Amino acid sequence: MPETAIIVINWNGIRDTRECLDSLTKNTCPGCEIVVVDNHSEGPDAEILKKDYKGLVTVIENDQNYGFAGGHNRAIKYVLGRSSPDYIMLLNNDTVVDADFVTRMVEVAEKDQLIGIVGPKILFYDAKDRIQNLGCRVNLFKGSTKSVAYGSLDSNQYSVVLDVDYVDACILVKREVIERIGLLDESYFCYWEDIDFGTRAREAGYRVVCATEARIWHKKPFVPGNKKKVIGGGQAIQESPYIIYYITRNMFKFLKKHASVRQYCLFILYFFVFKFWYLQVVLLLWRQDLKTLASYYRGVRDGLSAK
Repeated sequence: MPETAIIVINWNGIRDTRECLDSLTKNTCPGCEIVVVDNHSEGPDAEILKKDYKGLVTVIENDQNYGFAGGHNRAIKYVLGRSSPDYIMLLNNDTVVDADFVTRMVEVAEKDQLIGIVGPKILFYDAKDRIQNLGCRVNLFKGSTKSVAYGSLDSNQYSVVLDVDYVDACILVKREVIERIGLLDESYFCYWEDIDFGTRAREAGYRVVCATEARIWHKKPFVPGNKKKVIGGGQAIQESPYIIYYITRNMFKFLKKHASVRQYCLFILYFFVFKFWYLQVVLLLWRQDLKTLASYYRGVRDGLSAK
Protein backbone atom coordinates (compact mmCIF):
# COMPACT_ATOMS: atom_id res chain seq x y z
CA MET A 1 0.00 0.00 0.00
CA PRO A 2 1.47 3.40 -0.95
CA GLU A 3 2.26 5.64 2.01
CA THR A 4 -0.24 8.41 2.77
CA ALA A 5 0.10 11.39 5.12
CA ILE A 6 -3.26 12.68 6.37
CA ILE A 7 -3.33 16.32 7.46
CA VAL A 8 -6.11 17.72 9.65
CA ILE A 9 -6.31 21.38 10.69
CA ASN A 10 -7.78 22.38 14.04
CA TRP A 11 -8.75 25.94 14.88
CA ASN A 12 -10.92 26.29 17.98
CA GLY A 13 -12.73 23.10 16.98
CA ILE A 14 -11.48 20.50 19.43
CA ARG A 15 -14.81 18.63 19.62
CA ASP A 16 -15.05 18.14 15.87
CA THR A 17 -11.35 17.33 15.60
CA ARG A 18 -11.60 14.64 18.27
CA GLU A 19 -14.51 12.95 16.51
CA CYS A 20 -12.64 13.11 13.21
CA LEU A 21 -9.48 11.63 14.73
CA ASP A 22 -11.44 8.90 16.52
CA SER A 23 -12.77 7.76 13.15
CA LEU A 24 -9.35 8.10 11.51
CA THR A 25 -7.58 5.97 14.10
CA LYS A 26 -9.97 3.13 13.19
CA ASN A 27 -8.85 3.43 9.57
CA THR A 28 -7.72 0.16 8.00
CA CYS A 29 -5.12 1.81 5.76
CA PRO A 30 -1.58 0.57 6.47
CA GLY A 31 1.24 3.07 6.17
CA CYS A 32 -0.90 6.11 7.01
CA GLU A 33 0.55 8.95 9.06
CA ILE A 34 -1.81 11.43 10.73
CA VAL A 35 -0.66 15.02 11.29
CA VAL A 36 -2.83 17.55 13.13
CA VAL A 37 -2.08 21.25 12.72
CA ASP A 38 -3.35 23.52 15.47
CA ASN A 39 -3.78 26.86 13.70
CA HIS A 40 -3.20 28.95 16.85
CA SER A 41 -6.42 28.09 18.69
CA GLU A 42 -7.48 30.37 21.52
CA GLY A 43 -7.76 27.52 24.04
CA PRO A 44 -5.54 24.57 25.04
CA ASP A 45 -6.54 22.53 21.99
CA ALA A 46 -2.98 21.57 21.04
CA GLU A 47 -2.14 20.30 24.53
CA ILE A 48 -5.35 18.25 24.67
CA LEU A 49 -4.59 16.65 21.31
CA LYS A 50 -1.00 15.86 22.28
CA LYS A 51 -2.17 14.19 25.48
CA ASP A 52 -5.19 12.28 24.18
CA TYR A 53 -3.63 11.07 20.92
CA LYS A 54 -0.06 10.50 22.02
CA GLY A 55 1.59 7.93 19.78
CA LEU A 56 -1.28 8.08 17.27
CA VAL A 57 -0.90 11.50 15.68
CA THR A 58 1.76 14.18 15.28
CA VAL A 59 0.64 17.62 16.47
CA ILE A 60 2.08 20.79 14.94
CA GLU A 61 1.45 24.12 16.68
CA ASN A 62 1.37 27.22 14.47
CA ASP A 63 2.39 30.54 15.99
CA GLN A 64 -0.58 32.29 14.34
CA ASN A 65 -3.66 31.49 12.26
CA TYR A 66 -2.33 31.02 8.73
CA GLY A 67 -5.74 30.23 7.28
CA PHE A 68 -6.77 27.05 5.48
CA ALA A 69 -4.09 27.33 2.81
CA GLY A 70 -1.22 28.47 5.01
CA GLY A 71 -1.97 25.97 7.75
CA HIS A 72 -1.98 23.08 5.31
CA ASN A 73 1.15 24.31 3.53
CA ARG A 74 3.16 24.29 6.73
CA ALA A 75 2.06 20.74 7.43
CA ILE A 76 2.87 19.63 3.88
CA LYS A 77 6.36 21.12 4.17
CA TYR A 78 6.80 19.36 7.52
CA VAL A 79 5.75 16.00 6.07
CA LEU A 80 7.86 16.28 2.92
CA GLY A 81 10.83 17.48 4.94
CA ARG A 82 11.01 14.26 6.94
CA SER A 83 9.66 11.61 4.54
CA SER A 84 8.43 11.04 1.00
CA PRO A 85 4.83 9.78 1.15
CA ASP A 86 3.24 8.80 -2.13
CA TYR A 87 0.07 10.71 -1.25
CA ILE A 88 -0.93 13.62 0.94
CA MET A 89 -4.51 14.01 2.10
CA LEU A 90 -6.05 17.28 3.31
CA LEU A 91 -9.05 16.38 5.48
CA ASN A 92 -11.50 18.79 7.10
CA ASN A 93 -11.73 18.37 10.86
CA ASP A 94 -15.55 18.48 10.73
CA THR A 95 -15.74 15.10 9.01
CA VAL A 96 -16.16 11.48 10.05
CA VAL A 97 -14.66 8.84 7.78
CA ASP A 98 -15.36 5.28 6.73
CA ALA A 99 -12.81 2.69 7.83
CA ASP A 100 -11.51 1.90 4.33
CA PHE A 101 -11.93 5.29 2.64
CA VAL A 102 -8.19 5.91 2.17
CA THR A 103 -7.61 2.49 0.63
CA ARG A 104 -10.45 2.96 -1.85
CA MET A 105 -9.25 6.42 -2.86
CA VAL A 106 -5.65 5.29 -3.33
CA GLU A 107 -6.80 2.31 -5.41
CA VAL A 108 -8.54 4.69 -7.79
CA ALA A 109 -5.50 6.98 -7.99
CA GLU A 110 -3.19 4.06 -8.74
CA LYS A 111 -5.23 2.98 -11.77
CA ASP A 112 -4.26 5.97 -13.92
CA GLN A 113 -1.04 8.01 -13.90
CA LEU A 114 -3.03 11.05 -15.05
CA ILE A 115 -5.22 11.01 -11.94
CA GLY A 116 -3.64 13.62 -9.71
CA ILE A 117 -6.35 14.41 -7.16
CA VAL A 118 -9.06 12.17 -5.71
CA GLY A 119 -12.02 12.97 -3.50
CA PRO A 120 -14.52 10.62 -1.82
CA LYS A 121 -18.29 10.47 -1.89
CA ILE A 122 -19.27 13.07 0.72
CA LEU A 123 -22.47 12.42 2.67
CA PHE A 124 -24.29 14.67 5.11
CA TYR A 125 -23.51 14.08 8.77
CA ASP A 126 -27.06 14.99 9.79
CA ALA A 127 -28.67 13.06 6.93
CA LYS A 128 -26.36 10.12 6.47
CA ASP A 129 -28.20 8.64 3.48
CA ARG A 130 -28.02 11.88 1.47
CA ILE A 131 -25.16 12.87 -0.82
CA GLN A 132 -23.53 16.24 -0.19
CA ASN A 133 -21.37 15.99 -3.29
CA LEU A 134 -19.45 13.74 -5.63
CA GLY A 135 -17.01 16.50 -6.38
CA CYS A 136 -17.89 19.92 -7.75
CA ARG A 137 -17.97 21.84 -11.01
CA VAL A 138 -17.06 25.48 -11.63
CA ASN A 139 -19.00 27.95 -13.78
CA LEU A 140 -16.47 30.55 -14.92
CA PHE A 141 -19.17 32.71 -16.48
CA LYS A 142 -21.09 33.12 -13.20
CA GLY A 143 -18.34 32.73 -10.61
CA SER A 144 -20.21 29.87 -8.97
CA THR A 145 -19.81 26.17 -8.26
CA LYS A 146 -22.21 23.27 -8.30
CA SER A 147 -22.06 20.19 -6.10
CA VAL A 148 -22.49 17.02 -8.14
CA ALA A 149 -25.52 14.95 -6.99
CA TYR A 150 -26.34 17.32 -4.11
CA GLY A 151 -29.16 15.98 -1.94
CA SER A 152 -29.55 12.72 -3.85
CA LEU A 153 -30.50 9.64 -1.87
CA ASP A 154 -27.46 7.38 -1.66
CA SER A 155 -28.47 3.99 -2.99
CA ASN A 156 -25.06 3.07 -4.43
CA GLN A 157 -26.24 4.22 -7.84
CA TYR A 158 -22.85 5.82 -8.51
CA SER A 159 -20.25 3.12 -8.96
CA VAL A 160 -17.95 4.75 -11.49
CA VAL A 161 -15.08 7.20 -11.14
CA LEU A 162 -16.38 10.68 -11.92
CA ASP A 163 -14.22 13.41 -13.46
CA VAL A 164 -14.92 16.76 -11.78
CA ASP A 165 -13.41 20.25 -11.62
CA TYR A 166 -12.35 20.04 -7.98
CA VAL A 167 -13.02 18.22 -4.72
CA ASP A 168 -13.41 19.68 -1.24
CA ALA A 169 -13.45 18.62 2.44
CA CYS A 170 -11.17 15.66 1.62
CA ILE A 171 -8.43 16.04 -0.99
CA LEU A 172 -6.07 13.16 -1.77
CA VAL A 173 -3.21 14.42 -3.94
CA LYS A 174 -0.21 12.60 -5.40
CA ARG A 175 3.13 13.93 -4.21
CA GLU A 176 4.23 14.48 -7.81
CA VAL A 177 1.33 16.91 -8.33
CA ILE A 178 2.51 19.08 -5.45
CA GLU A 179 6.07 18.91 -6.76
CA ARG A 180 4.83 20.08 -10.17
CA ILE A 181 2.17 22.73 -9.42
CA GLY A 182 3.26 23.82 -5.95
CA LEU A 183 1.40 24.25 -2.68
CA LEU A 184 -1.96 25.87 -1.97
CA ASP A 185 -2.12 29.57 -2.83
CA GLU A 186 -1.91 31.35 0.54
CA SER A 187 -3.11 34.67 -0.89
CA TYR A 188 -6.67 33.28 -0.66
CA PHE A 189 -6.26 32.69 3.10
CA CYS A 190 -9.56 30.80 3.20
CA TYR A 191 -12.18 29.84 0.58
CA TRP A 192 -11.53 29.18 -3.11
CA GLU A 193 -8.01 27.84 -2.46
CA ASP A 194 -9.23 24.25 -2.96
CA ILE A 195 -10.95 25.27 -6.21
CA ASP A 196 -7.76 26.99 -7.33
CA PHE A 197 -5.68 23.92 -6.46
CA GLY A 198 -7.90 21.55 -8.43
CA THR A 199 -7.98 23.95 -11.38
CA ARG A 200 -4.19 24.26 -11.42
CA ALA A 201 -3.88 20.47 -11.40
CA ARG A 202 -6.24 20.16 -14.37
CA GLU A 203 -4.39 22.92 -16.22
CA ALA A 204 -1.21 20.88 -15.71
CA GLY A 205 -2.84 17.89 -17.41
CA TYR A 206 -3.98 15.87 -14.38
CA ARG A 207 -7.44 14.42 -13.82
CA VAL A 208 -9.43 15.36 -10.72
CA VAL A 209 -11.88 12.59 -9.83
CA CYS A 210 -14.34 11.37 -7.23
CA ALA A 211 -13.91 7.81 -5.95
CA THR A 212 -17.58 7.08 -5.39
CA GLU A 213 -16.99 3.95 -3.30
CA ALA A 214 -15.02 5.85 -0.66
CA ARG A 215 -17.24 7.58 1.92
CA ILE A 216 -16.98 10.34 4.49
CA TRP A 217 -19.64 12.34 6.34
CA HIS A 218 -19.32 16.14 6.49
CA LYS A 219 -20.93 18.34 9.15
CA LYS A 220 -22.60 20.71 6.77
CA PRO A 221 -26.38 21.03 7.26
CA PHE A 222 -28.57 19.32 4.70
CA VAL A 223 -30.91 21.85 3.06
CA PRO A 224 -33.68 20.02 1.12
CA GLY A 225 -34.34 21.46 -2.30
CA ASN A 226 -31.00 23.29 -2.50
CA LYS A 227 -29.58 21.64 -5.60
CA LYS A 228 -26.29 23.46 -5.73
CA LYS A 229 -23.71 25.11 -3.55
CA VAL A 230 -23.16 28.61 -4.82
CA ILE A 231 -19.89 30.27 -3.91
CA GLY A 232 -20.23 34.04 -3.80
CA GLY A 233 -23.94 33.72 -4.44
CA GLY A 234 -26.94 32.30 -2.63
CA GLN A 235 -25.06 30.39 0.02
CA ALA A 236 -22.94 33.38 0.97
CA ILE A 237 -25.91 35.34 2.34
CA GLN A 238 -26.26 32.76 5.12
CA GLU A 239 -22.67 33.18 6.28
CA SER A 240 -20.92 35.51 8.72
CA PRO A 241 -19.40 38.87 7.65
CA TYR A 242 -15.94 37.28 7.96
CA ILE A 243 -16.85 34.45 5.58
CA ILE A 244 -18.76 36.51 3.05
CA TYR A 245 -15.78 38.86 2.72
CA TYR A 246 -13.37 36.08 1.74
CA ILE A 247 -15.89 34.23 -0.43
CA THR A 248 -16.59 37.40 -2.40
CA ARG A 249 -13.02 38.69 -2.64
CA ASN A 250 -11.58 35.34 -3.62
CA MET A 251 -14.20 34.77 -6.28
CA PHE A 252 -12.71 37.71 -8.20
CA LYS A 253 -9.13 36.53 -7.50
CA PHE A 254 -9.88 33.09 -8.86
CA LEU A 255 -11.58 34.32 -12.03
CA LYS A 256 -8.79 36.80 -12.77
CA LYS A 257 -6.34 33.93 -12.48
CA HIS A 258 -8.15 31.22 -14.42
CA ALA A 259 -10.91 32.66 -16.63
CA SER A 260 -10.33 33.76 -20.20
CA VAL A 261 -10.82 37.42 -21.07
CA ARG A 262 -14.22 36.57 -22.57
CA GLN A 263 -15.29 34.56 -19.53
CA TYR A 264 -14.19 37.27 -17.09
CA CYS A 265 -15.98 40.02 -19.04
CA LEU A 266 -19.20 37.99 -19.13
CA PHE A 267 -18.83 37.29 -15.41
CA ILE A 268 -18.47 41.00 -14.62
CA LEU A 269 -21.57 41.72 -16.70
CA TYR A 270 -23.55 38.98 -14.95
CA PHE A 271 -22.31 40.02 -11.51
CA PHE A 272 -23.13 43.72 -11.72
CA VAL A 273 -26.40 43.28 -13.62
CA PHE A 274 -27.80 40.56 -11.37
CA LYS A 275 -25.82 39.06 -8.49
CA PHE A 276 -24.52 42.30 -6.95
CA TRP A 277 -28.02 43.81 -6.66
CA TYR A 278 -29.68 40.58 -5.64
CA LEU A 279 -27.41 40.15 -2.60
CA GLN A 280 -27.85 43.79 -1.63
CA VAL A 281 -31.62 43.37 -1.60
CA VAL A 282 -31.38 40.20 0.48
CA LEU A 283 -28.89 41.58 3.00
CA LEU A 284 -30.43 45.03 3.29
CA LEU A 285 -34.18 44.49 2.98
CA TRP A 286 -34.69 40.90 4.05
CA ARG A 287 -31.99 40.35 6.67
CA GLN A 288 -31.37 44.03 7.50
CA ASP A 289 -27.76 43.07 8.16
CA LEU A 290 -25.63 46.15 7.59
CA LYS A 291 -22.49 44.55 9.02
CA THR A 292 -22.55 41.68 6.55
CA LEU A 293 -23.46 44.06 3.73
CA ALA A 294 -20.40 46.19 4.56
CA SER A 295 -18.20 43.06 4.45
CA TYR A 296 -19.73 42.19 1.10
CA TYR A 297 -18.87 45.65 -0.27
CA ARG A 298 -15.29 45.29 0.99
CA GLY A 299 -15.04 41.89 -0.63
CA VAL A 300 -16.17 43.29 -3.99
CA ARG A 301 -13.78 46.26 -3.69
CA ASP A 302 -10.78 44.18 -2.71
CA GLY A 303 -11.62 41.50 -5.25
CA LEU A 304 -11.75 43.98 -8.11
CA SER A 305 -8.37 45.44 -7.10
CA ALA A 306 -6.74 42.08 -6.30
CA LYS A 307 -3.90 40.83 -8.49
